[in-house]
Amino acid sequence: MYTVQLRVKDCSYYCSFVRAMPHLPLTVLVSPQQSFFVMSMFAIALLTPAGWILHHIPEYRTRRQPPPT
Repeated sequence: MYTVQLRVKDCSYYCSFVRAMPHLPLTVLVSPQQSFFVMSMFAIALLTPAGWILHHIPEYRTRRQPPPT
């Protein structure tokens, strides 16, 4: 496993290292089912709160305003 500590003056070395990486073999193969599962969980994690807020918009509109203090 390759680890690189990036410093400001080492940026040119880091960039050349990243460009040289495609020839390295993959250490962990990800199946299509695993990638589909992860992408589905990510979508659910993002869309569930947005859907909950959009579902409750009419409730927010009809809620009584608190009295001014």
